[in-house]
Amino acid sequence: MPHDVTKESFLSDVSAHNISVLQNEGLYRHIRFKRPGTMCMHFDLITIPGKLIYTGDMGTFVFERLPDMFDFFRSDDLKINLSYWCQKLIASECNGRWASGAKEFCRKKFIRNIVQWIRESDATGRAEILSEVRRSVLPLLEEDDSGMAAMVAVHEFRHNGFVFSDFFDTDPTEYTTRFVWCCYALAWGIELYDKALPEPKP
Repeated sequence: MPHDVTKESFLSDVSAHNISVLQNEGLYRHIRFKRPGTMCMHFDLITIPGKLIYTGDMGTFVFERLPDMFDFFRSDDLKINLSYWCQKLIASECNGRWASGAKEFCRKKFIRNIVQWIRESDATGRAEILSEVRRSVLPLLEEDDSGMAAMVAVHEFRHNGFVFSDFFDTDPTEYTTRFVWCCYALAWGIELYDKALPEPKP
């Protein structure tokens, strides 16, 4: 399912959050963001040289890129770059071939991929092929949330010489709500940190 997180919805979620500095020694930081009196939607940002750990209600994600990862995630007006930031993700929850803390199987995208694949093929009887896919493949989406059964069925699909060659190379995933929320939290948390602890002027 496509994520439903926006900048506005995120800011509403954290409107009562406070910042607590648990450690702040150069590149070694542990900063907590939470609403007083509850751990609901709280999160911690922890850095060591070269890595940032996000942990909280939305899961745990570990990123790697620059010596100071706060520099990497600083942004103007809470602009996030899901694709690029996801490339720097080195660890997160994982529970399947197309499911992790950052991305999950998306039925609508899977179906779009199938339709596009058939439309762009040079096969004859494309309407008939699509009808057969609807009959033999798509019902499997109701039985398996991971999408694996449907993907296997596509791989094994044969109809009048038509096959989905290399269809496993398509990406049937979308970013999870948890990951998108986390990315906004990274940008917002670092912005709040910068305001609370401005660097000393030379």
